[in-house]
Amino acid sequence: MGVAAVLLLGGAGLAAAGQIKAGRLAEAEGEAAQDLAEFNARQLEREAKSTQEAAAFEEQRIAKQEKITIGRQIAKAGKSGVTLEGSPIGQLADIQASFAIDRALTLRRGLLGAQALTTQAGIQRVQGKLAKIRGRQTKRVSLLKAGGTIALAVGGSGLLKGSSGSLFQRDLAAGKIII
Repeated sequence: MGVAAVLLLGGAGLAAAGQIKAGRLAEAEGEAAQDLAEFNARQLEREAKSTQEAAAFEEQRIAKQEKITIGRQIAKAGKSGVTLEGSPIGQLADIQASFAIDRALTLRRGLLGAQALTTQAGIQRVQGKLAKIRGRQTKRVSLLKAGGTIALAVGGSGLLKGSSGSLFQRDLAAGKIII
């Protein structure tokens, strides 16, 4: 085996080692991306829970304000000597309806906000899983590339000489190998 063959095989070995290392790095990056996506998803889920809790708290605050407002209206009516029949009852009903709508809208906003955050959390998880899969696939491809690099070097080095030169040279001459 000549110096050229040794250099060819040594270079191929280094190239193959680099390809394998790149594949391992891609796999590690994919796993790290999945871990980060899972962390982000948990954060979004906590935020979703907080959003719903804040909406429930705000709904309670509105309910308390409703009681205060209605109490004031009843006190005003009593102070002025007006009975709670007819128009004053209609006004109280309107106030209650307005507060009921406010409470319902507050709870709805909290629910929709929480659902949006939960959906984002799910998307984060899927993206993390895909990153991990891409990392694994890249690692597999790098192993195949490394094997191909070594095979080409062995074929080109003359180690597999047949009666009419190396297999690599015959395949290259026949147009079976494209560089």
